[in-house]
Amino acid sequence: MLEPVLRAAEDADVRPLADLARATYAQAFGHSFEGADLQAHLDAHLSDACVARWLAETVVWVAQSRGGLVGYVQCGASSRDGREWVLHRLYVRQEHQRQGLGTRLLEAALAHPGMREAGRITLEVWEHNPGARKLYERYGFRVVGRREFPVASGLETSDELVMERLRRAFYPPDQSVPGETRTGRLALRPLLASDVVRDYEAVMASAPMLREWSRSPWPADDFTIGENLEDLERHEREHVSREAFTFTVVAPEGETCLGCVYLQPLPPPLWPLAAGAERPVQVGFWIRSDAQANGLESHLLEVLETWLESEWAFDRPLFPATDRQAAILESAGMKQLGAVGPKPGWRVFARV
Repeated sequence: MLEPVLRAAEDADVRPLADLARATYAQAFGHSFEGADLQAHLDAHLSDACVARWLAETVVWVAQSRGGLVGYVQCGASSRDGREWVLHRLYVRQEHQRQGLGTRLLEAALAHPGMREAGRITLEVWEHNPGARKLYERYGFRVVGRREFPVASGLETSDELVMERLRRAFYPPDQSVPGETRTGRLALRPLLASDVVRDYEAVMASAPMLREWSRSPWPADDFTIGENLEDLERHEREHVSREAFTFTVVAPEGETCLGCVYLQPLPPPLWPLAAGAERPVQVGFWIRSDAQANGLESHLLEVLETWLESEWAFDRPLFPATDRQAAILESAGMKQLGAVGPKPGWRVFARV
């Protein structure tokens, strides 16, 4: 298990979390305060009572090591409709910094459903903390203003930089979604709930391969056609609403399901790999086990790249892959961008 462990804060964490909040704040900013100013700030904003309100009113994740809490992140809605959220605080004890813990805490916050669906996320970062600013920039935040930071004595310390991240639609609303593409060996078209029988047959014929590909227990040996129908209905809803696009891969005659293609928004761990892209996309695909021997996966990859380049509005396709598909991507000339994929054991590839 990766240490420290991240978990949601609980009521029993109030005292240790308040102690951590005061200690990390003093470590970060104590040198810029006079003693009385620092204590006044800690009493006003980081008391046990304040932290208890955090747990009641906002979302807090903590990093737990064997010796206690070593980091935390706090976020919450800033508008009644939930469309705007604020990343209030992210702190890590000095002795645990530069180990990727701040990144893990940020990703945990961004993965919260409220943050994921927010149209706008804001935060403030000290202007003399370039490391934190670069971290936030890697995850799509941009500086949009400054705020003076007054202290109890009336003096002013350095400015806080105001940063924001705006949620773009996964696919441009003014662009049509390509419907299908075909070659002499296969065709791609949107996956529909009505495809359940042929899709289920392909899934269950390839169950061991798919468990390795997905790095998950799916599909279990007792996976039912009813459960598969629920999956297909969800994919069809997402396709219609443009939240994600799923295509069935069928043989030229249109009756045999050969596999699937998934075009999905990037999960937070992949955002830094698409820095500067306007429309990044995570691309996943599989071909059923009994159709892999004739190079059909490589052919599908070639078809996908051509189709994405010529008809889609995405500008940065990223291909997570386990070892077997990684070899296919490498043989096609793609380069590995990082060892951290959307799931353990996946690597990420792209054209560079």
